[in-house]
Amino acid sequence: MSGGGDALRVWVVADRGDAAVAALGDALRAAGYAVTTLASQEVVQRLVKEAGGELIGSLRDLLRGLRDSEQESEPEHKLRPDVVVVTAANTFGPGNAFTRITGDDVLRIGVVPDYALGAAWVGAPLHAWVVPVETFVPALVEARVDEDRVEIAGPPVPAAYASGTDGAALREQWGLGPEPVVFVHCDRGDLDLDRLAFQFSLLEAAVQPVFFAGGDAGVSEALRAAARKHGVEADLLGAVPSLRDFHAVADLVVAPADDPRIGHVLALDRPVLLVGQPAVRTQVDFLTGLGAARHVPDVLRLGTELDLIASGSALADLTAGSALVGKADGTARVTEAIVRLIERREVILAAGREEPQAHRGPFERIGAPRVSVRVAGAPAQSTVSAVSSAEAKDELANLIMMEREAERKASEADRAVEQWRQRLELAREWN
Repeated sequence: MSGGGDALRVWVVADRGDAAVAALGDALRAAGYAVTTLASQEVVQRLVKEAGGELIGSLRDLLRGLRDSEQESEPEHKLRPDVVVVTAANTFGPGNAFTRITGDDVLRIGVVPDYALGAAWVGAPLHAWVVPVETFVPALVEARVDEDRVEIAGPPVPAAYASGTDGAALREQWGLGPEPVVFVHCDRGDLDLDRLAFQFSLLEAAVQPVFFAGGDAGVSEALRAAARKHGVEADLLGAVPSLRDFHAVADLVVAPADDPRIGHVLALDRPVLLVGQPAVRTQVDFLTGLGAARHVPDVLRLGTELDLIASGSALADLTAGSALVGKADGTARVTEAIVRLIERREVILAAGREEPQAHRGPFERIGAPRVSVRVAGAPAQSTVSAVSSAEAKDELANLIMMEREAERKASEADRAVEQWRQRLELAREWN
């Protein structure tokens, strides 16, 4: 790969400023490409600025009459990319300004950053895909994507997760006991924090909860209040540069089902407990099918599931399952996959231009067929086995929460009735 001015220009575009995206950009630079990492909202701004620069340059040339062989500056279109790598399925789409401006001469590669391959990824107007597992390939092939345009690698992880760490030494340094450490992602606003703390108050198993609030002061205060209210003793973690060490000491990570850091956790062979209903079920089905994760659709079942995991061999089985999935070298593998696709850039682009367009007489086909993505061999729906004592405790927890809410509303109603009674007495007194 040539460097300097001859290097191909690669834009890496991501909706969120993820450390894994930064690591991917660094790896592509090391491979010899001229890489620019952009947030999705910055892309259109840059392209509009470029288009404006080209228009002004054209007007200037027209007014000058292109006389005297004046020295021209480097054309603005030279700043446009040769390759665009995206990590969000909705970056390109019908009518999208980014799609229109980049054109068919720019190789568009989609890197699925986790295990959630949904219909949006399958139907995205891309030239090539990088997916983390082979079981995702059939869904793309069924959508008439040439298998030669799909590479298997990843997902990418932050640079810190690619190197090992001594979790046992950190546990001793931080004074963590022998009980399982349960690290909970609370910083994305997906979980009901009061109900979350209440579920931990019901646990019969001995665990060490660590609540991660990030840099959100509101979340931290809500967790403090909930822990006091429900009598839960836990550790609270604020903003940190990297979660790698904290994931490394955890025996189990609890996170919303759509949390983008699940792939990072699995890279350290740490199992996950996914909470809530995801927008795309592929990740839940894939991870639970391999025994690397458990899933609870509602936070009200969290206590029951934690007790089941912490007892017996369930936690050891989950840890073994996560070791089958996690890929600490995910970023390096994704980089190699992208390089292979770029080396076939002209062939892939030519094949895309030659694809025949289907016509149906005088009709114009609009819209797109509904795409259903399902992982081969995954269970139809994850269910939680019923255990009489655990179920009874879970139902009791739900009823207690409902009772407290009803008491609060009844108290407010009593106060309102008393206020109106006093007003009625005053009205009668003053006729």
